[in-house]
Amino acid sequence: MTSPCDVRFVLRGALSTEEIFTKVAAWGEFENFGFSSIISEEIYNALDICLGENQNRYQSLHLRNILLWIKDYKVYPDCASLLGNILNRESFNQLPISIEEKQIKQVLALFQFQSQDGSWHHSKKLLNSNDKSDETARSKFAPSSRVLSQAYNERGVAFFFVCREKLADFVDEMAEWILNAQEDEKRGSALKYLLYGEHGENISRRLREKGLSDWLMRLNKDAQCFTGWDKDDIDEIIFRKLPSIEYLKGHDGQDVKEEHDISLPKDALSELTNIYEWWNSNRDIYLKEYEQSIYPGEVFPNLEIDKGYFIAYLDGEICIGLIKDGKCVNKEIDYKYLKSIRLFDLSVEYYIWLEDKKFNMRLRDDRKGEKTEVIDVKQIVYGTRVEEYKYYSLLKEDRGIEIKVPFKGLTIDNRQNRLFLLTRNYIGYTQNDIATYTDFRCVAFINNETIL
Repeated sequence: MTSPCDVRFVLRGALSTEEIFTKVAAWGEFENFGFSSIISEEIYNALDICLGENQNRYQSLHLRNILLWIKDYKVYPDCASLLGNILNRESFNQLPISIEEKQIKQVLALFQFQSQDGSWHHSKKLLNSNDKSDETARSKFAPSSRVLSQAYNERGVAFFFVCREKLADFVDEMAEWILNAQEDEKRGSALKYLLYGEHGENISRRLREKGLSDWLMRLNKDAQCFTGWDKDDIDEIIFRKLPSIEYLKGHDGQDVKEEHDISLPKDALSELTNIYEWWNSNRDIYLKEYEQSIYPGEVFPNLEIDKGYFIAYLDGEICIGLIKDGKCVNKEIDYKYLKSIRLFDLSVEYYIWLEDKKFNMRLRDDRKGEKTEVIDVKQIVYGTRVEEYKYYSLLKEDRGIEIKVPFKGLTIDNRQNRLFLLTRNYIGYTQNDIATYTDFRCVAFINNETIL
């Protein structure tokens, strides 16, 4: 039991939730407060009438206050592991109060983490080397001062990602790392990144603009950094990505033309004519192969929606926008994080989803096919109040949820006037004649009994 006289602190925001407070309470630093001096925001609100003038002596305690206990903003591996239990990408996206989320981000940006050489740096300056991503490929040729220490475990790395948010491109810096690479292993990793890395082409261009360093100028097919490489990859680096001026002149006195049988066409116009005729004869074959490898369901998506809507589901975000003349408008989507998207109007829905690193597509057209039993349902969209801006409206709820919608003039309250998503559920029957839903699609948005 806690006496009101002993209370000094009131838990606020995310810290007042049982899940987060339980994890924070396990931190040794928290024992300095004494649990008898702390009450939750819920209990404080219940005692509000009884407290009277005593309200002013209670100090609010937010999650950001706890984070500021970290000395000199240096997050050691054991501390990062504990904080990773509290704040990771999944839990951070579920913070109940958006204003507090922004305040926490401001604190997280101050934190420094230890690199592989023991120095300390802000999270935006460091790379993680513990997975198979493009980031790990960069870390293989980065200086040890720019790579996160291996002492951080999985939970610690999860907290590191929350602090850093988005990985910077580092194109100019990566070019410098390559120019100054000393060990053969780092040089090999750097050259591999030029071939297969996300920013490989941009870095190659930057290297040519800056001018190649001595080791790149002297690069040849027998270099130690090419050990175990495929010959075609070596040629790609030497003749296209860099290229090495010394090698093009003919390394070790050898004639490059003789070794690689390089020759110029005698008649450029004749060669261009041959290429044009070849493309006219083979274009359909190659375009079909390209479309089958790129487009969902191996079919070019002929979008037949002149006016409609789209709902895109990304990592940690839902985007709602309009379709006009067959194109998504008024909302930019970062397709790198796209998990699925529904594009629809009153008659048609294209449903595209990511599975096993490949996009698949399903088309549902109510104007075609056999008649099917359906049930239409209005689903409530988050938001009990609305703020209107120039190009969109912002729906909000007291629990902190916000969502942008491309509509204006909405009638919204916490009773009957809400924004609804109309969905159509298709009914089928099992072998035992038991009715079941076989599919559903989005149809339209409704507000004030009117289709928008």
